[in-house]
Amino acid sequence: MSARPLTGRVVFAWVAAGFGLVIAVNGIFAYFAVQSWTGLTAPNAYEQGLAYNRVLDQAAAQARLGWRAEMGWRDGAAELRLYDRDGRPVDGLSVAARFARPVQEGFDRSVALVSAGPGRYAAPVDLPLSGQWEMTIEAKGADAVYRAATRIFAP
Repeated sequence: MSARPLTGRVVFAWVAAGFGLVIAVNGIFAYFAVQSWTGLTAPNAYEQGLAYNRVLDQAAAQARLGWRAEMGWRDGAAELRLYDRDGRPVDGLSVAARFARPVQEGFDRSVALVSAGPGRYAAPVDLPLSGQWEMTIEAKGADAVYRAATRIFAP
C-alpha cells in the first residue's frame, strides 16, 4: 500500500474546506433568518414599553369594573357575552373584535360586533384560513373600557 504523504497543501485544503462549510451553513441560516417572520407584534414596541404604566392603570381600571366575559367563535361568527359584577348583562357598548394569526402576518381581520340580545354581541367573520387565531375584543362604554383575548380555532 502506498499512502500519499501528508503535505502542507493537503492540510490547507482540509482546513479551507472546513471553514468554507461553516461559512456556507451560516450564510444559509442568515438568509432564512432575514427572510422569515420578524416575530415583532407591534411596530412601536419601544414606545409601548415606555408607556407600560398606562397599560397597568388600564388593567387596574378594568379589574375594578368586575366584569366577566364569555367570548368565542361559533358557526363562523364572533360572540361576546358580558356581565357585570352582579351577573347582570352589560348593554349599550361599542364592541370591536380583531383576529390575528399567531404565526402569519397579513391575514388580520377586524369587525364590529353588534348587539344580539341582553349583554350579547355578535357578528359574522370571514376568516381566510383555518387554524388557530388570536381573538381580541375591546368593548367601550361611556366611562368604561373592557379588553379580553382568547385563542379560537376556525375550521
